[in-house]
Amino acid sequence: MKTNLKTIALAIFLSVISFNLNAQIEINWVVSPNDLITTILGEEIIIDNVHYIGAAIASGTYTGGSSIGLNSNSGIFLTTGSGELIPGPNSSCNTSVNNNMGGDPSLTAICGSSTYDAAVLQFDFCPVSDTFRINYIFGSEEYNENISGIYNNDGAAILITGPNPLGGYYSNLNITTVPDTDNLPITLSNINNGYALCGNFTSGPCTNCEYFIDNTDGTILEYDGYTVPMSGWVKVVPYETYHVKIAIADCMSAGRDSGLFIEGLDNMTRVENNNLSNIKIYPNPAAGEFRVSNIAGHSVKIRNTQGVVVKTFDQIYQSGIAITDLAPGFYFVEMEKDGYVETRKVVVK
Repeated sequence: MKTNLKTIALAIFLSVISFNLNAQIEINWVVSPNDLITTILGEEIIIDNVHYIGAAIASGTYTGGSSIGLNSNSGIFLTTGSGELIPGPNSSCNTSVNNNMGGDPSLTAICGSSTYDAAVLQFDFCPVSDTFRINYIFGSEEYNENISGIYNNDGAAILITGPNPLGGYYSNLNITTVPDTDNLPITLSNINNGYALCGNFTSGPCTNCEYFIDNTDGTILEYDGYTVPMSGWVKVVPYETYHVKIAIADCMSAGRDSGLFIEGLDNMTRVENNNLSNIKIYPNPAAGEFRVSNIAGHSVKIRNTQGVVVKTFDQIYQSGIAITDLAPGFYFVEMEKDGYVETRKVVVK
């Protein structure tokens, strides 16, 4: 039954793709590392220690994500080559740019050989919900000629470090793994449908191929193959600090590009479908007092960046909230009514 359900899911995904043949991925690689993070987390999440290592042409934002099955039309990409070469049609079997960049030790350990042309985005953040989730697609020009792992085994990973709600500590926990496996990482050798000569569709043997799209003759992406939309997630402790590393690299050689597409604004930010969605905090940044629209009857808690409640208001009806006793810095305003909770960020000057 599991196999049948996967087959049905893949058929539905392919039918969605067929309605988007005229759609096109559009790429913008003139984007700062901070803006990359804001694209996937949103402006309400506090981020810090943002670092990008890689070629300038190897990271950026995209639109048209729905054409490859992502729920969000926009997001970010990392590639081992050039973002300019990502849009389709698929007109070559070996599109490649050698960026002359070094590899990444985490991906070297994952793919089992030396890595090259790594693009690595790292940051710290404080989640406001109990789940960190990223939706993504991995694609590569290495398909379908180089999938045995003998010559090339490009891969990608999203690693998280921070407190485990069940106790202990995550240390570079890889949340991007092949579903229904023993945590196999996302690499060419772990998701494919066998070898095929340039320009030919694959016919097996299948290695987790229910998650693979053969893009031979494709019109949307240049990559010869890519995965179905996948999701990596992990339970976290709200308001604690976590470190995230998003990385992709060529493995075994620097030839032929691979890319990682990450969907924007998933449920790392908590936005409930209720009457709290119209609440606005102003001015922000604020000094002495801030005001909250549509706040009547709500309970309010103000937390610092460590998650500690520093002020509490039960069923308030005034729009103004005094903050003269708060030190300058970032705070979370947590508003609750009828079981719904909305969290907003405020900056105290």
